[in-house]
Amino acid sequence: MIIRRRAMQYSLHGAVECAEVNDDREVEIQIAPVGKWKHPTYGDIEITEDHCKQAADYFSTVGAEVQMNYEHQRGAASGWIKRLTHKAGKGLFGLVKFTKKCAEMVRDGEYKYISPELIFNGKDKKSGSPVPVRVYGAAVTNTPYFDGMQPLSNFGESREPAWYFTETQVDCQTPEAGKEKNVMDKETLEKMGIVIKGEEKPEEALLQAFTEQKKRNSI
Repeated sequence: MIIRRRAMQYSLHGAVECAEVNDDREVEIQIAPVGKWKHPTYGDIEITEDHCKQAADYFSTVGAEVQMNYEHQRGAASGWIKRLTHKAGKGLFGLVKFTKKCAEMVRDGEYKYISPELIFNGKDKKSGSPVPVRVYGAAVTNTPYFDGMQPLSNFGESREPAWYFTETQVDCQTPEAGKEKNVMDKETLEKMGIVIKGEEKPEEALLQAFTEQKKRNSI
């Protein structure tokens, strides 16, 4: 992670939490955890729940995707951050889409972690208004600062499958060996967190969930 606070710059790495790259290369990953750390060079570093919420809110306000990179080097994109979400107790998460090249490198084990780039106490480019914290990038890396975070390759070993919607395919995919599963039944939809209301049909609930996801992705 690169953190900038006033005139000081911090290098602090965070890892991908329980994520897997699907065929569309789009995945939700942990951008930054919540906590306090004593960096051997930069001293005390703290990322709070408020920081995560503020970063997500500002990202939504700006409405532009943020470029990811390789090892914090400016140049070719490794992917794009499409949305940020604050998850209480877990930190800041991002819906990202890796480039084809980067997705293949992740699958092959060449890269396993994400390192966010944050600016604290900055200003909005247009209005000049104070911005408590914002995400201006993220890098794929193999040298995470945080211990105990789960790398991409470990996803799915002891967890429920993650589900993804695609516009051209009604069935959802799990990251488990590319297997497909028909989701047109109430039990499976509930495992995905999709609630069927009243007399609503399973396919109607699935379509509604897909529509809501499309709206979020377009932000």
